[in-house]
Amino acid sequence: MHRNPPRLGRVPMEMLVHRPHLEREFGMSRITGTVMDLTDSAARTVLRMEGTAEFFSFPQRYALGVDGDDFADTFRTYLNRFLALGRDTEGGLPQLGQFTASSPQPHIEQLRAVASLFSGETSIPLNYLGIVHDNPSSADAIRAAEADLITVTERAQRIYGAAWARVMGLARKVRDGAGAPAPRLRVQWRDPATPTKAANAQSVMALVSAGVLPAMSEVTWELLGYDEATITRLSAVATRAGAQATLAELATGAAAPDPEADALAGRVDLG
Repeated sequence: MHRNPPRLGRVPMEMLVHRPHLEREFGMSRITGTVMDLTDSAARTVLRMEGTAEFFSFPQRYALGVDGDDFADTFRTYLNRFLALGRDTEGGLPQLGQFTASSPQPHIEQLRAVASLFSGETSIPLNYLGIVHDNPSSADAIRAAEADLITVTERAQRIYGAAWARVMGLARKVRDGAGAPAPRLRVQWRDPATPTKAANAQSVMALVSAGVLPAMSEVTWELLGYDEATITRLSAVATRAGAQATLAELATGAAAPDPEADALAGRVDLG
């Protein structure tokens, strides 16, 4: 066996661990045994629903007062043909009817139940699983449904942040070489709660009013959700506005009379 030692001094791999603890340092998988069982149950439910649609969606028909010879081809009615039936031995007309076809609604309800159990196990809201309610949910109801998933995401961000920073450090070493100076990297995550633009703007403006954030700052514009191009344009506009304000102050100061200078000039003339 021939081994090639890594040029970076270590194996260029990082482990993204989900919910590590002392007993399981490699974390816990999101695909638990319950998730696999519910997935199998959902697949079986869909398969049964397909079977029902294939064999029991056509209503079963019946005929009273006819002879068996009239049904030499039982599929005539499904091939868009007429089914001609003669009178019985007593001259009476046959009675035709059909049973109610099977509905897929029981399978749909079972699939909803499985989706509810899957949502409880994984913290994924039902609307993410394709379960559409008749009445649209309110904004508060949507936030309440996403609260548990947001908590899971925030915990994962704290663990994944250091690993992703090390990944980018390895990428820089691959590009610049193992001996290149490695700056300190830090991962910046977006808010997993995905607030609306109005709520985000209101929160930032409250911080600006309280003096926590400067009004004309790239940090403030970034928190408002502006992209890099827009922030660059705003910075240029703010720089021009500041320069114009400075020039205006200088011009105003030069044009205003100076009482001390006038008094000094008067004393010189008197002398």
